[in-house]
Amino acid sequence: MLCMRCGRDNIDNGSGHCMYCQAKLPSMSLYQVMNSPAMETSRLDEVKRYCDGVLDGSVPIENFADFISATYNHLVSLSSGIYEIVEAENYIQDSPEEIESGYEGMNLWETGLMEIYAYIEDSDEAHIKNGLDMITRGNELVNVAMQINREQRNIEGVSGTL
Repeated sequence: MLCMRCGRDNIDNGSGHCMYCQAKLPSMSLYQVMNSPAMETSRLDEVKRYCDGVLDGSVPIENFADFISATYNHLVSLSSGIYEIVEAENYIQDSPEEIESGYEGMNLWETGLMEIYAYIEDSDEAHIKNGLDMITRGNELVNVAMQINREQRNIEGVSGTL
């Protein structure tokens, strides 16, 4: 599990804290996040709901921290899988615009989630606003990459998405 503070991978040793910086690790598992009833909506909408909830007091800060951490860990896992596929297939030469847009979008998502997580440490609402702005832009770029991918597959006569 990745630590939101230092970014290092941790083995679950039962302490609930990062082995390197002692930050609290999320208690909500990725399985719980991905299979919660609220996951029927888009990830961006869910992040916005959690941000609104922590600001209005309807979501406890611990649940907010767990959700943002689990979402970040899931994104990092997805991103690393995508990077491996792109490198293994030398895909960047076939569709550089798609890859550039997708990579930039994923980076904005990661940076935005880390910015949102900073709210937990100092309660500065600007972290949430700035983080949401970043992930919204990142989401737009990922959608552009997916559209390019669909168009490329249609040209090649293959159906499906990234």
